Amino acid sequence: MDVSTRGKRDNSLNIGSESDASSSFGDVQDTTAEVSDSPLKTIVLNSQFKSKLNDPEVLMSNIINGHFHKFHIDDDYVANEKKIKDEHTGKNDFCDTKKITASNNEKAAELKIKDSNDNEESPMLGNNKVFGILPEKHYEMKEKSSCCSCCGSYVKLCFGIIFFSIGILTLIYTPFDFLMRERLRMLPGLPAYEWWLKPPDNVFFKIHIFNVTNSERFLMKLDSKLNFNEVGPIVYKEILEHTNVVFNDGDTMTYTANRSLKFVPEYNTHIDLNATLYFPNLAVLGIASYLYDSNTFVKFSFQMLQNSKSKVILNDTIYNYLWNLTDPIVKTVNNIAPGIVPISNIGVLNTMYYNFVDNVTVYIGPKWGDQKFFTVDKFNGKSTLPGFNSKTCNDTLKDSTEGLIYSQRLTKQSKLLYWRKSLCKVVTLNFKEEVDYNGVLAYKFTLPNETYHRCSTPEHADCYAGTPLLHNGLSDISKCFFDLPMAMSLPHFYATDPRAIENITGMEPNFLKHTSYVIVEPLTGTPLESCARSQSNLVMRKMSGFSSDIQLFSGMTLPMFWAEYSALKLPDYIWNLVFITVKVIPVVQVVLSSLILLVGMLLLLLAFKAIVCTEFKSFHHQQQLDNFARKTILGQEKESIYTTATR
Repeated sequence: MDVSTRGKRDNSLNIGSESDASSSFGDVQDTTAEVSDSPLKTIVLNSQFKSKLNDPEVLMSNIINGHFHKFHIDDDYVANEKKIKDEHTGKNDFCDTKKITASNNEKAAELKIKDSNDNEESPMLGNNKVFGILPEKHYEMKEKSSCCSCCGSYVKLCFGIIFFSIGILTLIYTPFDFLMRERLRMLPGLPAYEWWLKPPDNVFFKIHIFNVTNSERFLMKLDSKLNFNEVGPIVYKEILEHTNVVFNDGDTMTYTANRSLKFVPEYNTHIDLNATLYFPNLAVLGIASYLYDSNTFVKFSFQMLQNSKSKVILNDTIYNYLWNLTDPIVKTVNNIAPGIVPISNIGVLNTMYYNFVDNVTVYIGPKWGDQKFFTVDKFNGKSTLPGFNSKTCNDTLKDSTEGLIYSQRLTKQSKLLYWRKSLCKVVTLNFKEEVDYNGVLAYKFTLPNETYHRCSTPEHADCYAGTPLLHNGLSDISKCFFDLPMAMSLPHFYATDPRAIENITGMEPNFLKHTSYVIVEPLTGTPLESCARSQSNLVMRKMSGFSSDIQLFSGMTLPMFWAEYSALKLPDYIWNLVFITVKVIPVVQVVLSSLILLVGMLLLLLAFKAIVCTEFKSFHHQQQLDNFARKTILGQEKESIYTTATR
């Protein structure tokens, strides 16, 4: 059969012209046409085309670059190819590549090369042989598999970077730090603000009164010292309300604090408010001490008023002593000189809580940091102590706190500055020890014994020395109570100079009962437990020029009462919030951040492994093609690409 006839039978295209055959080998595919609906291609090449095949580098380059994809494979070649593929597949355990199972015979094309001029045998490839190359389906599957593998690898890589970054960032900049930073802003709606706006009524106010047991003997000069015994406590709850909240420019907040007392019957079953006591007449003795350095005429006028009805020691009920203490001399002085005694009711609690409404400005926001959080900027519009002259007293209210909230992130070197109007000074509490408070680490701060001592230095004036000079352990508070000669001390004159109480008896100072402390959770600055104790005293100066019964009290310091503010238990909703904030959130955030970090690291490892795998498979596959081409075209005489046209 001639060449043209066979070409038609095989639905092939003959390439017979010398000019077509003399084109470059890479153009062979362009000169080859596929007969419609035929699965096979037959390319008949002349001697010049054959000469192109004899150049192994050109032939191998075109085969590898994909110019020939479909060829007919004879039985010997199929067996040999399967053997080669099995060898390479068995060696590719590293990436576990998928076997290409597409049949070479399904979409193969037949390449038959006939030399129309002569039957000379190729010196390189031999005669009467058919060669084959991996089918086109093999290339398509490899390309799709490689593309999908690369896409999946880079997706893992992206998510790995994201998770790894989130894990690192949340370990460095923790959610707990974010919550603490937001707490500084005191934003309405957040727990810290809502708790402060409506404080819990867990603050108990306990007052202890001193009863004079030898009043008659003392007035009759049978006893040279007054003897006192303690009565109480009478228990109240302090009700605190915050209103008129204004957020100012400059990261400060102004509010109105209104304090009042509420009697708690269930805590006062041991006390009868209608019981009578003997106690110094605060009005008579207080005004007399106030006028101690006045001229003779003023003292004589006061004596005339006092001799009518007023006594130096009163016998009255507990309730009146606390809330409704009046005296004719008080009403008279109030009418004549209201500047001296602006109120007619001088009951001790009525005086203390008289107009107990204050406007306070505090620092808030991250601008001021943790240490200045909720500390006082101004009190009733001023940063100086109420009643004190800023020229003679350089003490200030700045950076103090009213004790409801302390600064965040306290350390053992921190000092708590506590301001209370009834104390008439800012006192300092120092760190004492760590305590375990129901499983939460807390710091205990205590009030030093020297709090009310004299502390005058050339750089710092003692604003509380009093006139005349008070003994150590006594602090002048007259500026806060209408200039009446009063002094603050620790209860029962604990840690007070004994000379201050040499004319009285009955005091029983005790460290555990009469000192002050606060237990604070250091991260949030929340007071978990607190107890503030202080004693108010009437200071009697030299009473020369007054009546003989007033002169009996000359130079004495008379205890009026001592009070305790205690908050021994937080409400459950506040305690639970504190516990979750300092115990649960830090642990949960570390666990979650670590898990996110581990997931990110795992994804990165998988992504790198997949990328290395893909590159290895690509390289290994290329080696397979190169080796196969060399064995098929250059080194294998058994697999010659020649076949005779007649065959």
